[in-house]
Amino acid sequence: MPVLKHSEVYLKLGYFDTQLRNVGDDLNPYIFKHYFPNMDNVHPDCVFIGIGSIFDGRFSPSPQKLVFGPGARGANALPELDNSWDIRFVRGPLTQAAVQKQGIECPYISDPGLLISEFFEPKSANAQDIGLIPYFRTEHQPWQEIADRLSFKLISPRLSVEEFANSIRQCRFVVTEAMHGAIIADALRVPWLPYSSITASHEKETHQFKWTDWCQSVGMEFSELNLPILWNPKKMGIASRLKQAVKKRIICNKLKHYASADNALLSDDKIFSERMQQLKEQIKKAQKDYNL
Repeated sequence: MPVLKHSEVYLKLGYFDTQLRNVGDDLNPYIFKHYFPNMDNVHPDCVFIGIGSIFDGRFSPSPQKLVFGPGARGANALPELDNSWDIRFVRGPLTQAAVQKQGIECPYISDPGLLISEFFEPKSANAQDIGLIPYFRTEHQPWQEIADRLSFKLISPRLSVEEFANSIRQCRFVVTEAMHGAIIADALRVPWLPYSSITASHEKETHQFKWTDWCQSVGMEFSELNLPILWNPKKMGIASRLKQAVKKRIICNKLKHYASADNALLSDDKIFSERMQQLKEQIKKAQKDYNL
């Protein structure tokens, strides 16, 4: 694929921005504006596409795009790739395979969210908490009740990057529905366990695809605990509240057996170190090529 005329373009940061704050998306400005401070020189000629499952057709076909570690939403979810896409690397092997279907070669490294390890100290030596991280779209109230019953610490992905990362650092391990809860935990060397409640139904095939894509990028296989979906009790009638009470008991029982430090996952130190080195090398190349 031809390389862009780098001296003629400026970058603007393209990422998924919602009304509900989401730490996974907020990692984009937090990390990339540190490494690429000139990115604020916004110009429509080029969009920087980084963290998230955002490698798809939502970006205009006309401006240039610099692809720096995003993931696809599925094996056949990519747009038609032409000379407007400068693909440096993608999130994982499944996204790589999707790109290769169009006859284009590109490397994968991992989710660039791992770079958060450059901004925070790893797991605290005195870490005692067990974190419970719901999906950012999930109704938090019932999950707060679950956390209270189990003496877990609910860590909302709607927190700021600083609050979220520092909360994870205080955990022995976390149980997370948010994939970037796992990624940030792994980056800070905090073991993690994935579960699914609303995400599997909300994201459909993207859910399995994105988790598998990232896990394989750091040498791990993906499997998760499936839990019932919980809703805001203020919007339910008596019968629905009773049904939800049963669901909460089921969830508590399942988490008691599932949430164990012995079961928790963490990428191999050597693989993690290699991925970090590869990410830093790509940063240096982009800084040079795009005068950042």
